[in-house]
Amino acid sequence: MPTITSAASVDTVLNAQQTRRALSRPGALAQFLKNESRLLKNIPAKTEYDAVIQEYLDLGHMRQVPFDGTNNNFYLPHHAVFKPDSTTTKVRVVFNASSKSTNGVSLNDILYPGPVLQSDLTTQILKWRFFRVVFNADITKMYRQIMVDQIHTPFQRILFLVVALTWLAERSCSMVRT
Repeated sequence: MPTITSAASVDTVLNAQQTRRALSRPGALAQFLKNESRLLKNIPAKTEYDAVIQEYLDLGHMRQVPFDGTNNNFYLPHHAVFKPDSTTTKVRVVFNASSKSTNGVSLNDILYPGPVLQSDLTTQILKWRFFRVVFNADITKMYRQIMVDQIHTPFQRILFLVVALTWLAERSCSMVRT
């Protein structure tokens, strides 16, 4: 597995009152099958989506994990978003941490929200008036550069089909969800 040397690492802070977990795998599986069915109608799109998931693996942002049969994991439903006109990212994977498990609690519900770190766009644009030259940049895969501590990766599992082997694989995401 590749190592990521430039990534920052963070702990996820769980709300102790909300940690009673329920089954999230059935909902994630249903979303996965729906997404897979949609992609199978457009093979080039499926190939692109599979390549994005493979990139997650290749870059060490995700790793394959065995199914352990316990209720100690949280499965994130995910689906493809296509932007054919985009010059940078034509296919994105969207993870739904707001999806409710069988007890009505989502991953977002059991995580404490952190502070808002970026200033609003209006303030940024108004600050530009003070400078002659302004630079604008986009950091590629910015949120994927922030790694989650290994003990918290069970809260970010996904389901994915390994086509060559025709079996459903579980993968644990190592990066902050985008």
